[in-house]
Amino acid sequence: MGEVPQQGVVMFSSHRSAAVIGLGTFGISIARALTEGGTRVLGIDCDHTLVDRFHAEFDNTICADARDPRALRECAMDDQDMVIIAIGSDFEASLKAAYNAKTLGAKIVHAKALSEPHSDMLRAVGVKTVFMPEVEGGQIAARNLLGERD
Repeated sequence: MGEVPQQGVVMFSSHRSAAVIGLGTFGISIARALTEGGTRVLGIDCDHTLVDRFHAEFDNTICADARDPRALRECAMDDQDMVIIAIGSDFEASLKAAYNAKTLGAKIVHAKALSEPHSDMLRAVGVKTVFMPEVEGGQIAARNLLGERD
């Protein structure tokens, strides 16, 4: 007999895999949610401290510079069901990581963008979904504020 999900808890019977490139606040948030949903997560960052800090939380973590296609090749992008580029403030690193992931055979790439031009460039290299957390968060906050009643 299958398990009955608890109310409010999303349950997936998935054997999906995802590489999350960039283990800052946004990347860790996505990686944790994917892990909770049953996805095997590979965390990738060029900062050894972050890789070490989150090693126990995910199936694997690797210290690699996603701007370098040779380093990213070692992470087997073509074996992942999806790749999430969660690199924050480094516009060039984000674009190179997305390009390298696609070139190395990533099936589906999603990425974080900081601006509309950044979003356009990510889409041009084949990114399926572009997240703009600052814009999206501001819109949610405004809707909440407009719905407030004193």
